[in-house]
Amino acid sequence: MPIPLFQHDHPRVVDAVLASGKACKQAGDLIGVNAFADQMAQKYLAEGPKFVNVGAEVSILTRNTETLAAK
Repeated sequence: MPIPLFQHDHPRVVDAVLASGKACKQAGDLIGVNAFADQMAQKYLAEGPKFVNVGAEVSILTRNTETLAAK
């Protein structure tokens, strides 16, 4: 079953991010992840990436578009 858009904290998404990070780390690659909330950023930081980006312009654009559409 596909994961609906914008469910960045869905367990399958989180598991995939963590598994990818682990594989990159084992290969000696530097890793970074994008988190959309502080709680997710903290969870990802605990796994040792070199950077964690919190938020993205696409989520800001989507949120504002939804707000405008609701008016």
